[in-house]
Amino acid sequence: MTSKAAVDPWLRIFEDEEFVGVGFLITLRYAITATHVLGKRELGHRFAARSGRSATLDVSILATSGDLTLLVVEGPLDHGLLPPQAGRAVEKSKWSGPARPELNNAVLTGTIDAVDLDFELESGDLVSVHQLCVDQDLGSHHGYSGGPVVTRRAPPHQVVGVILEQLPDAVEETRSANVLFAIAIDQAFGAFAELTHLAGTRHGLDSDSRADGKVAHDIVLDKHEAVLRRAKRWADEGLIEAVDYEVYKARVQRQIFELLDGGEQR
Repeated sequence: MTSKAAVDPWLRIFEDEEFVGVGFLITLRYAITATHVLGKRELGHRFAARSGRSATLDVSILATSGDLTLLVVEGPLDHGLLPPQAGRAVEKSKWSGPARPELNNAVLTGTIDAVDLDFELESGDLVSVHQLCVDQDLGSHHGYSGGPVVTRRAPPHQVVGVILEQLPDAVEETRSANVLFAIAIDQAFGAFAELTHLAGTRHGLDSDSRADGKVAHDIVLDKHEAVLRRAKRWADEGLIEAVDYEVYKARVQRQIFELLDGGEQR
């Protein structure tokens, strides 16, 4: 069930009242977190996700991709939530991490030291990350993985990445350095068919950094076509029913036709 308390996008995920990890809502339907914080739990596993003091959402694992997990919100979310917007990370800009393990923990803040670095995760996956310097000397940032990298804290919030790993201290092995690595938000969106239409669409940027209409139009078409290719592969591999694929294909194709006719992307 969902409570009627006010909701913000930042989530603390629990199972049987035991803290599991943090994540954040990216739409009214979906949330994202880091796979490693959920352990070996399988698709469909359900959790309680808390926002703020008392608002509780039921979420379940919908899909995983590397060290990212997509959660689906079970039931309607009618709290007037304004989901965060995707933004572009800029070197030397300020960031914050508002998703905290406990309400008495610090909000992480700092500076984005480098953007779009090729980085090998502990899992061996090669991804594009932003390197973050952290102001708070905590010794460990355990519990913050899966949270957002936010560059605009006032609603609508602007998110540029998902925190995945911390850098171990080179001298004292029991501590971590004040450096975190976050996967770029576009790459996180592009990892899931359900979110592919969001990748490449950075809302909230100033006019000088927006793509012109034709480029934005082509990006959206490319993303829709990528969704169809991935769904077709899933159908061929037996991961989804053929009839479900045909229904999904018809819906995506209709959206493409509407876009070609000058309609709004949905």
